Amino acid sequence: MNFRNNIYLQKNLRKRLIFLVAFLFLLIVFMNSVSPVGIVDVKNEKGRVTFFTCKILGFYIQGLLKCEDVFSIKLINFSVDKLTTPLLIKYRGKNLISFIGEDSVKVFSKEGNEIWQYNLSNYDYILSSCAGDVDKDLTDEIFLITGKRNENYGENFIILTLEDGIKLKLFEEMKVFNPWKVQIADVDADENLEISIGVYKKAELHPVMAKRPFIYGLNEGGLFPKWRGSRLSRPFDDYVFFDIDDDGKDELLSVETLKDGKKILSAYKWKGFGFELFSESRVYDKIDSIVKEEKRVLLSVKDGKASGWGIMEYEGGKLSIRITGKRYYFRLKLEGV
Repeated sequence: MNFRNNIYLQKNLRKRLIFLVAFLFLLIVFMNSVSPVGIVDVKNEKGRVTFFTCKILGFYIQGLLKCEDVFSIKLINFSVDKLTTPLLIKYRGKNLISFIGEDSVKVFSKEGNEIWQYNLSNYDYILSSCAGDVDKDLTDEIFLITGKRNENYGENFIILTLEDGIKLKLFEEMKVFNPWKVQIADVDADENLEISIGVYKKAELHPVMAKRPFIYGLNEGGLFPKWRGSRLSRPFDDYVFFDIDDDGKDELLSVETLKDGKKILSAYKWKGFGFELFSESRVYDKIDSIVKEEKRVLLSVKDGKASGWGIMEYEGGKLSIRITGKRYYFRLKLEGV
């Protein structure tokens, strides 16, 4: 009897060990498949709330973690397409957090409570988004490029305002421009923010389909063109704005393609009626991505055997990229907001 019990116990133990090993293996695989995209940590009087976007097993998830009296997690959006990082926005001088989904905008308080939600009409899809206080009323507007799912270019430009809810402030149909990106910047240091819309179209002086960074101002009548130049120095993949020399002007930084397919980072400064090339980096094998943060610009680079994320540097009139090799994701910590 004892012999049979021993055999039974050994078999049961073996099954538990196999289950434990399998569980640990799956846990390791799962943890290695989790890639953070962006995190905003907010510390308040009740505890801490973490707003996050991450990629898990090929899917993008937006959500929040509350670490207060009771730990809780809430999933906000889920998509096979890439979702943006949590977006910090100002409302009457105070900080709120927004999640931009595939077809919706949701705004949360610092405590993690949903305040407002705005849903796009049927079949609309958000391709690009940003936020900023263009009209200087201490409240950010949210800027969107929207279009159809699975398309490279959008059809509409939308401005949402935060006044007792999320409301539509401006809607402009831009299908003929093929818009693909929206950003805000102060290119001329006049303390008025311009709106840049990346488009894909022909220009009068360059009748070839190409990406172009158009610059607009905003008044009561809507958008008005400030610069719709024909092209930059070379074909470009992506661009951001950043004040690299602390002169108060946001320079245009573009990832450009040379004739041999290699990449270069170029910087353009606003010169009254357009942009002028004033600095560029050396040549790199690849520059796959460019990301602007509050105090730095990061790029995904391949340079010979070295590859990974790097930090843009500007010194002595020359641009360079210092490769760190670290895995990048956006992270912001806020306390007492």
